[in-house]
Amino acid sequence: MALKFGSLFLVFISQLCQAAPIYLPEDEFTLPPLFSQIASQSGSPGDGMNVISSKNQRRHAVKGEWFDYGDSMSLPESLAFEVIHRENVKWIGGGVFQGQVAPSPWSRQDPAYEVSLKRGWMKVWIKPEPGKPIIRITTPDEVFIAKEAEFWLSVHTGKTELYVAKGEVKPKSSEVPYGPRTYLVRQTSGAKAGSREWDPDAIEVQIAGSFPALGQLMTKAQKDWDSGKSALIYATYRKRGWRQAHRFKGASAK
Repeated sequence: MALKFGSLFLVFISQLCQAAPIYLPEDEFTLPPLFSQIASQSGSPGDGMNVISSKNQRRHAVKGEWFDYGDSMSLPESLAFEVIHRENVKWIGGGVFQGQVAPSPWSRQDPAYEVSLKRGWMKVWIKPEPGKPIIRITTPDEVFIAKEAEFWLSVHTGKTELYVAKGEVKPKSSEVPYGPRTYLVRQTSGAKAGSREWDPDAIEVQIAGSFPALGQLMTKAQKDWDSGKSALIYATYRKRGWRQAHRFKGASAK
């Protein structure tokens, strides 16, 4: 009788695991980035996040989906979106955005998150712990690498701009990283950098004000980051079209 009960118990647990797998926090290293939300001043969120997958399949992305590594995305000026790689690595994008969550030489010992930005604005937040991750952003003219920083990066025709609010951001072509309140502009005619007495909040308002929806999402994402609210977001996972949200604090998934 005990053996029969034990067998039924194992079958029950097996079915639960297949239906609703629980990811522990350390498994977050292996999860793809999460598409958190879209903000729009007009229309609905379904108005326009176009994605081309790594298998060259087109789809319309919605809140709560994965961006699989290799996915390219584009959206019009009226929309903005947020991507969460981990608790301590996230970014928002806006403008007439064209970019890709690129495949990367990722390892648990040296986690690197790759993004390709062809056009548009990005605001990036990255903290070093746990795992000391880095983000590497490739633009048509330069590659930028950051380990612990908050910064804006934009790409327009023939022009790349970088505003560093906190931490350091290092262009691959330079031996010297750029620190807080550094403004770098790289054009086809060359590059210049300068440390100016500018207010990061004023820069953010100026940039976000240029694009509908970006200001709304940037303000919310910054408040979540500063308050630690984003640290409560673990992930959603997708299995055969079924989604389930999980939140965690410490080592327990809820």
